Amino acid sequence: HDEDVDSGDKSKSQHHHIVQEGHGVPCSICNIPNGSCIAPPIQSQIPHNLIGCMLGRACMERPCSFWDTDRYFYGEASNPCRNRREVLEKYCQYLERTYPRRCCDLDERLTRRMPAPNASPVIEGGCPVCSDVYGPMKIRMDPSESGEDNNSDVMERLDKEWKKLKISNAVILRSLKPVSGVFHKMPRCRHFRQAIEKYSRDKSIRNCGPGYIIRKAMLVVSNETLDEDFVKTEDLHHSG
Repeated sequence: HDEDVDSGDKSKSQHHHIVQEGHGVPCSICNIPNGSCIAPPIQSQIPHNLIGCMLGRACMERPCSFWDTDRYFYGEASNPCRNRREVLEKYCQYLERTYPRRCCDLDERLTRRMPAPNASPVIEGGCPVCSDVYGPMKIRMDPSESGEDNNSDVMERLDKEWKKLKISNAVILRSLKPVSGVFHKMPRCRHFRQAIEKYSRDKSIRNCGPGYIIRKAMLVVSNETLDEDFVKTEDLHHSG
C-alpha cells in the first residue's frame, strides 16, 4: 500500500546504488533475494523500502513496453530481443517445445495441459497443412519395416488422426493470449489480432500447434514492422 512506502529524503542517500564489478541478478555479494542491487539510472526519487510494484494489465496489453527491463533495470549488457520478430520467434520456439505439434503422430492422447503427452512423430517436416513452415513431409522409416506397404499404412493411419482434435481449445487460447498486444499501436496491429483470433478458431490447423498459428498470423505483418528495433528507455523522449 502507498502508506507503507517511506518517501523520506534519507532514501536518496541510502539507496543510491552504484553498479560494481561482480554484482548480478540475484546478487550474491549484497545477498538481495529475488532481485538486484542494480538500480535504474534515474533513481533519486525511489523510496528506500520500495521493493516492487504491480504492473497490472500493462504486461498483457503492451508486453513490448518491458523489452528493456534486463538492461535498464538489472544492468545486463543487452536484452534477449531487439525487435518484435525476435520476441515472437523465441515464443514460438518455446510453444513448440511445450506444446508440440500433434499433426505428425499416431498417439491418441489429448494435449490439454503441461506437460504435453510425449508423442513420437512418425513423419519429419510438416503435415500437408504446416509443411509451409516446417518443411515437406517425409515418413520416418522404422528399421524393422520398410517399403511402400509401410508408407501406405502410416499414411492411412495419419489420415484418420488428422480428423481428430488432439490439442484442447484451452491450450490454444492460453498460448495465444500473451501475444495479442505485441503490436500495440503499430501498423496493422489490428490485422495481427484478427488473424490470431481467426486461426485460433480454425480446427483444421489446431493440431499443428499454437506455435504454427502465431507463425501463420505473422504473415499479415510487414517485415518493416516485424524488424523495427525497439527504442531504449532513455531514448523514448527522442522517438516522439
